[in-house]
Amino acid sequence: MTNTVAILVFPGVQSLDVSGPLDVFAEANRFLLPQDQYQIEVLGVERGVMACSNGMGIVAHRHFSEASGEVDLLLVAGGPVLLHESFSDELHAWLRQASQRARRYGSICNGALLLARAGLL
Repeated sequence: MTNTVAILVFPGVQSLDVSGPLDVFAEANRFLLPQDQYQIEVLGVERGVMACSNGMGIVAHRHFSEASGEVDLLLVAGGPVLLHESFSDELHAWLRQASQRARRYGSICNGALLLARAGLL
């Protein structure tokens, strides 16, 4: 059974909050049979290249609005911009719906602020 993991990213995301979990699941896959491996997808708040808080560019696999399926784990990455950044009502509504479809959801570091703004804490 394949386990699906989705990580939500945004301009100003902390690159470690994305690359760390990606590396953890990729390493776990080295020890799992192909049918048991994690399928990881990065979802972007924007399309195209987004600058991380350290200036590194990141490109999501697809825009969050294109992700309507179920996932086993939905994670929201963190970043220093979340202290002051506000996102669209569309994103908050999507987060609420996606969290209901997910077996589990959570955040990395202060990604919890985005979950809180969506009413999910």
